[in-house]
Amino acid sequence: MQNLKSISYSRDVFPIIQSNCLSCHDAVNHFDGVVIENYQQISESCRLGEMMDVISTHYAGSLPRMPKGGQLKSCEVEVIRLWIQQGLINN
Repeated sequence: MQNLKSISYSRDVFPIIQSNCLSCHDAVNHFDGVVIENYQQISESCRLGEMMDVISTHYAGSLPRMPKGGQLKSCEVEVIRLWIQQGLINN
């Protein structure tokens, strides 16, 4: 488990998004109108609570669970959760 102070957007968060989300949510393939291919878009989705709603291991929301056809590893969800808790720092 990563320490709260060691979570980095560029090192830890973006690679998770890149490998699990961008095939459907980039500027070209914007499934459901969602584009999360850069810091501003990703942090806004997190700030609104949408990101955690759809990737949570205890998902009970009305939006479709993501990633489509699968689930992030619990450690990946935790990295994103800690980054949000850390303040969505662009580092």
